[in-house]
Amino acid sequence: MRRTAAAGGQDVRLEQATRADTLSFDGKCLATLHGPLWRLLIIGAGQISEYLAPMA
Repeated sequence: MRRTAAAGGQDVRLEQATRADTLSFDGKCLATLHGPLWRLLIIGAGQISEYLAPMA
């Protein structure tokens, strides 16, 4: 999670995010999330994996 102060934008902090965190703005600080929310591990080289991988 990245937190940036709205006044000037000079105060920037990087913090660990949890699944419950969302984009938020309280008037003083903007909190944004970067990166994937979910990961998918596909095991196997069958037909289902072949069609699932491009959709993911």
